[in-house]
Amino acid sequence: MRHSILILVAIAAASTATAQPDWRPPSTTLPTMPDRPTLDALGAWGDALARAADAPASAVQVLLEGRSAQGVARLVRLRAGRLPVAVLSDRNGDGRADLVEIFRNGVLAFQVIDADYDGRADVVRRYDTNGALMAEHPPRR
Repeated sequence: MRHSILILVAIAAASTATAQPDWRPPSTTLPTMPDRPTLDALGAWGDALARAADAPASAVQVLLEGRSAQGVARLVRLRAGRLPVAVLSDRNGDGRADLVEIFRNGVLAFQVIDADYDGRADVVRRYDTNGALMAEHPPRR
């Protein structure tokens, strides 16, 4: 009886969390950190981030934080209204993002990670609509 209840709870939890639509980064090369707060400054990644977050590009605000000595941001937050769209982090200060987090409806949907700091994505993680990790794989080339 106890196992049956646990199975029913697991099935109910799984049915409420749906998969995020599939998305691919526009490139395995992560974006350079921008020096100005515009989507255009992120190159191909700007529009790709807005699309991945299902936010109209015209509604996305770009905020730069913690500038380096070269004037580029160390952290970039993209948001549409109050909801986060994406966060780009330059954890080693080389001027290129090494962690890109993408949100849908305020919930983490994807992460693109440069684990070895060589400027190229090593891992893409996909999360369900509740923010639970669903898949982790190398980026598709």
